[in-house]
Amino acid sequence: MTKSKTHYKKGMGSLLGLLIIVILLGGGMAAFVMTKPSEQPPPEQPPTNGQPPTTPENGNGQPPTNGQPQIPETIKAIGTIEKLEISAWMYGTHTLSENEKIKYALASEAVDLNQYLNKTVEVEGTLKEGYPVDGGPPYLIVKKMRIIESITVITDKSEYATGEIINITIKNGSPDTVSYWNRVNNAALFPFSIENKIAESWEEIAVKSVCACDISCLYETPGPLELNPGETIERPWTQYKECDEQIEEGTYRIRFDYYHPFNPEDLEIQSIPIPPDAEKLSVYSNEFEIK
Repeated sequence: MTKSKTHYKKGMGSLLGLLIIVILLGGGMAAFVMTKPSEQPPPEQPPTNGQPPTTPENGNGQPPTNGQPQIPETIKAIGTIEKLEISAWMYGTHTLSENEKIKYALASEAVDLNQYLNKTVEVEGTLKEGYPVDGGPPYLIVKKMRIIESITVITDKSEYATGEIINITIKNGSPDTVSYWNRVNNAALFPFSIENKIAESWEEIAVKSVCACDISCLYETPGPLELNPGETIERPWTQYKECDEQIEEGTYRIRFDYYHPFNPEDLEIQSIPIPPDAEKLSVYSNEFEIK
C-alpha cells in the first residue's frame, strides 16, 4: 500500500513538471508570434500613362537644377531712349519707347544711357526679377546698345533767347524712302509740329510759319512729298504762334510725322490728309529751352 502511494506521487510530480514545461514553451511561441512584424504589400503607384515620373520642384515651380545656376534669357528690343519721368512706378533711370508707348524701364552699369537720349537704338540685356510692379513695364538691365540709323530731328542749339530763330534739321538716315506731309495750315515751311512740355506731359501747340503770313508761298504743295535715304529737310522757326505773336518761354521739342512704306503712286495724289496703305510713325527732336 505504501509502495503504491509512492509511485502515484512520483507519477503526479512528473506530469506536473511536464505540464509546466508545455505552458512555458507555449507562452514563448505566443510571444514570438505576437512580436513578429507583419509584412505589408508595397503601396500602389498611380499610373503614368506612359509618361516618365515627375521630378520634385525646387520651391520656385521649376525642376531642380542640380546646383547649376540658371542663365538669364537675353532680350533684344528696338525703340527710343528717354529719361524716366515721374510716374506711378519708379524704377530704372531711362525708358525705351516706341510711338510714345513705353516698352521697358532701363538701367545699366555697362552703358551710359544718357549718350543715347532721343535716339533710335537696339538694346540688349536681361530682365530683372520681381518686375514689373505698380502697373509699370518690364525692367531691363542693359548690357549692350547700338544706334540704328533712322529718321532724326535735331535743333542747332539746346537753349534760345526769346525771338531767336531756331534752325531745325530732319535727316533720313534709314535705307528706305519715306513720305511726309507739310502741315496744311502752315503751308510748305513746316513739315513738323511743335510740342510744349507742360508739367510732365507734352502738348502740341498751334503755330504758324512765315508762309502763313505771306501769300506768295501758300500755293506750295502740302504733300505727299518724299524723303529719300541721306536727304535732309532744313527749316527755320521764328518762335511765332501767329504772324506777330511770340511763343511763351518754356521747354519744347519738334515732332516729325512720316509714313512708311513709301508708295511712289502717292506722289500723284495731292492735298489728301494721309497716304493710303502706309503706317504713320513719329520721331522727336532733342528738348530745347526758350528763355
